[in-house]
Amino acid sequence: MKKTTNLILAILLLFFTSCSRDEMSEVESSNISDNTQKRSATEEELLKKGWKIIDQFEVSASLPKEGMNSHKIMNKTNGKFIPLSDRHLKSIGYDIYTAAGRKKLKKDFAYMNIIPDGLEFNPQLSIDGHKGNNAPGLADVSIFIGNPIVTPIEEPYFPSESFTTEISNDSNQENSIEKSYEYKKGSVVNWNTEVKGSFELGAEGQVGIPFVTSGAVSTEINIGGGYSEGGQESTEKTVNSKYIAKVPGKHKVKITIVTTSKRYSINYFVPIGLEGFFKANFPSKVQGNYFYKFDIKNVYHFLKNINGEKGNAKIIENQSVKIFQSPAEPI
Repeated sequence: MKKTTNLILAILLLFFTSCSRDEMSEVESSNISDNTQKRSATEEELLKKGWKIIDQFEVSASLPKEGMNSHKIMNKTNGKFIPLSDRHLKSIGYDIYTAAGRKKLKKDFAYMNIIPDGLEFNPQLSIDGHKGNNAPGLADVSIFIGNPIVTPIEEPYFPSESFTTEISNDSNQENSIEKSYEYKKGSVVNWNTEVKGSFELGAEGQVGIPFVTSGAVSTEINIGGGYSEGGQESTEKTVNSKYIAKVPGKHKVKITIVTTSKRYSINYFVPIGLEGFFKANFPSKVQGNYFYKFDIKNVYHFLKNINGEKGNAKIIENQSVKIFQSPAEPI
């Protein structure tokens, strides 16, 4: 009987000890306060709670207020011409330094079912072209890179980002208390290629993709098969600043810094094609001539290998900063 009584007492003691520890844990947790937090807040939410705007300023440095075009189509005369080269031919499957590559190229340039002996595309690119080719005019085939055709994408609501901190005044008198904070300015652009352009163009293939009506904001992308399928450009930087808040004695206030950003998204298409004339010399007369000059646009077997580049791009730009102060609360 005595052992049973001792066992019951031990269980009760363990139970009360556990309860006591739980209560202490709750008390300790309630004394810990995180004075700084990062979350999404809207101006409407804060103003409804009695907060006041105590400072505001613009951090946008690039986007004009008129926004984007519904479509932005640029004139061909503003495009870029790059003389066709052996490297370009190789990137679409014609290695002219192999017998098979030259044979394949000449076959696709057959005229009246007769395969030419030689082709001259421009002064820098000739594949067995005959120096005595007396067809009138010059060979001048170039790759044409048209300016981008831009179509905006409907964007969902993009929430503001906020940073909240607390300022306490333990004295009996009102004090001006300085508090440091930081915000971001600038923009971040991400672009992604969905369909690569046919030619490997290297640095020559750099094109600006406009986001807005004026064309003032653009991201430079490299088009062509030899480059990555996406990239990022950032002008964003973090700025440190300070704010002085007046806080009554034995009171505390909260300060929230709200950064408003704008997101633009577009689909873009960069037209890529060939312009100019080439010369061909044939092993036998074709309709009475050995030498001809043709418009490159009429060589359909060759042109079917060429396509433009498609992709999409997004820009997130920090536009404005507002500083809000809550009503003072007793400590």
